[in-house]
Amino acid sequence: MADMANAQARSKQENVARLIEQGAEFDKKKEYAKAAAAYSACTKLDPENLTVHFKHGWSTFKAGSTGDGLKRMNDAIDKGVDDAESLGKLGEILMREGAE
Repeated sequence: MADMANAQARSKQENVARLIEQGAEFDKKKEYAKAAAAYSACTKLDPENLTVHFKHGWSTFKAGSTGDGLKRMNDAIDKGVDDAESLGKLGEILMREGAE
């Protein structure tokens, strides 16, 4: 039983890593809707991963759903995401929004 649980956990971690990699590749190609879909799937597999929630918001924002994207990013920050990349992206958006 323990071996099966370990295998399932390992498989989940591998799927999460694969989806994060896919999301990052789509982001690089500026295919933001596809990136958002990959990150969305990842949040379902790993709901406690706040950085992935933030990346989902970022890609959603860049895909054109600005209100939903900002909400997702702010929710992730409110829950505790605090890595420099995420905070820098949100700052960039807020500065741009304030300039308009």
